[in-house]
Amino acid sequence: MINDNGKRLIEFCKGQNCSIMNSYYCHKDIHKFTSEQRRKIIKSIIDYVMVKQNRKIIVQDVRVFRGAECGTDHHLLITKIAFPRITSQKDMSFTQEETKINEPRYMLSLLQDESVRDLYQRCLATKLDIQDDWRAQELYDHMKTWVHETAAETLVIEMDSNGRVEWMNGEVAAAIKDKKEAYGTWLNSNRQEDLDRYYLLKKKTKKIVRQCKVEA
Repeated sequence: MINDNGKRLIEFCKGQNCSIMNSYYCHKDIHKFTSEQRRKIIKSIIDYVMVKQNRKIIVQDVRVFRGAECGTDHHLLITKIAFPRITSQKDMSFTQEETKINEPRYMLSLLQDESVRDLYQRCLATKLDIQDDWRAQELYDHMKTWVHETAAETLVIEMDSNGRVEWMNGEVAAAIKDKKEAYGTWLNSNRQEDLDRYYLLKKKTKKIVRQCKVEA
């Protein structure tokens, strides 16, 4: 059933010459629904992948993965994309050093911690200085810079020489593993006792991670 928002989305895609890719591929229903409210037994598709019809990239698949822990009633929506091979000499003239991207590693899972999330929001708010005469591209460039700067200040994880997170140890890894297994068990059983166990392990894992960060 398509509601008013769905109709507006279709009209938007028509006007922008876009395709909604969710329904292009054959999958089971559990791999199509992007949102699920278990208490109300409501399933719906409210997250979409839209691409231009005259695109150069090739969308190979769009599918929902229910096992991913997103901390929300939305399931993880994954898109597989293939990029065309570079054939012109002009495109291949760039060296590996010129095209290498050296981005810091952001630990987005830290945003689940209320104190970190509050710090991120406050830091970002101090940087926002939007001018009325900016065009869309100027606004995008500034927003991208502000978001990267704030993430670098609050979400970058210090790593040792081997590329491992300094506070990560066996206790943390075991707690995370138990939590993920409990989440998978709850998805398969849909029992209240399994949900309670998952929440208990989730709380325990947060406590262990917080303690290891302080000790590191």
